[in-house]
Amino acid sequence: MRLLSAIVVLVLLEAAIAEGPCDILVAAGNPCVAAHSTVRALYKNYSGPLYRVDRTDGRTANVGVLETGGFANITGNLSHNQLVLGS
Repeated sequence: MRLLSAIVVLVLLEAAIAEGPCDILVAAGNPCVAAHSTVRALYKNYSGPLYRVDRTDGRTANVGVLETGGFANITGNLSHNQLVLGS
């Protein structure tokens, strides 16, 4: 019985991870109008930038996702010591 419970929990977790927060709202018939995230995409099909990093020397970089619907690709952006976030 414990094994069956563990399998059910894993299946439910996998389904929840596959969808973004806005996918869940839309599936329930609700709009997603004021959500944002700097760590992951809100829709499972989103592949654009999540935010822009501005450096004090004027250089900028868009931070996208590692894979469609996934987490932010922050590689290289955290190594700069002159960042201004929130643009």
